[in-house]
Amino acid sequence: MNILTDRMNDIARATKEYNHAGKKYPKEWIDEWNELRKEREALASKTAGGCSLITIYGEPGEENGKCVGFRKSDKNDEPTDKCMECSKNVFYEGEE
Repeated sequence: MNILTDRMNDIARATKEYNHAGKKYPKEWIDEWNELRKEREALASKTAGGCSLITIYGEPGEENGKCVGFRKSDKNDEPTDKCMECSKNVFYEGEE
């Protein structure tokens, strides 16, 4: 995962723990979470076609100016269905 998403998850987890403990969490955590969300959305708009996978998992890399995409799992290196349908992917076989 990428750093933005990891940090957002950390904040969400800590906030939930504070809620369960009956404690009030710092407002700064929510401010930071909101800033990270804006950064992630800005990153999405700059990526290949605004790809939501890139905003979650980071840059997949490129080959000959095209996105190499993400694999289905750690055990299956075939590109995800979403990547196969993207015209910016090196494996895309549809019409451009």
